[in-house]
Amino acid sequence: HGLVSSSKIINAAGKKLRFVIQEIPEDRYEEALDHLCDNYLRYEDMRMSLGERSKNDPASVAYNRISICVLDVTENNKVPVLAGLNILRVIDKDTSKIKRPITSDMVKTQKIINYVQNAAGEADPCERYGVDYFLTGTGLDINPHYSRLGLGTHLLLTRKKVGETYNISVTSTMFSSLLAQKTAAKAGFVDSLERGWDEATDDHGEPLFPGLKGLRWKQMDKQRY
Repeated sequence: HGLVSSSKIINAAGKKLRFVIQEIPEDRYEEALDHLCDNYLRYEDMRMSLGERSKNDPASVAYNRISICVLDVTENNKVPVLAGLNILRVIDKDTSKIKRPITSDMVKTQKIINYVQNAAGEADPCERYGVDYFLTGTGLDINPHYSRLGLGTHLLLTRKKVGETYNISVTSTMFSSLLAQKTAAKAGFVDSLERGWDEATDDHGEPLFPGLKGLRWKQMDKQRY
């Protein structure tokens, strides 16, 4: 398949590990969702969410079947270990421009989802690059057991192959923590919009993220060419 890529990485203990990056196999959707909830949603600054329906519909974790994972295939005779994943989806220019309300009576998860989507609309990659749609990501997560191996950068670099396979020339994503922003910069992403988390408020002016004072998010883009 055009999306499959492989790499060899030596860990801190000097062991050679082999990894494959590919679309998430259907029989591992549920595991991928569990992985995301256990790791990414626990640690991510903003605790982004896939939405309530994901709990009842593991297939929704794969959105348009473009979501990718990195598998540890070092042990040939064993089931590959899910070492990380990136949930991807395509947004068109009309959807991107919809301004979603953030009201005080919404559940927090919905407020967060709407805020992230509004941020992408404000950055407006379709207008910036003259395209009809772009690739975005929700949840770039690496299993803690595989941290410090650069797998996050590898996953972000794989978006070029995703773009080639599905004819998508631009990717744009909100990176919510400094670590994620540094990883994205390593993979060639550039800043298009930056805001402080404490600037985010609901319709009553109440802060959405009172615990993130002083921290900033960035919308970062990369063109395929």
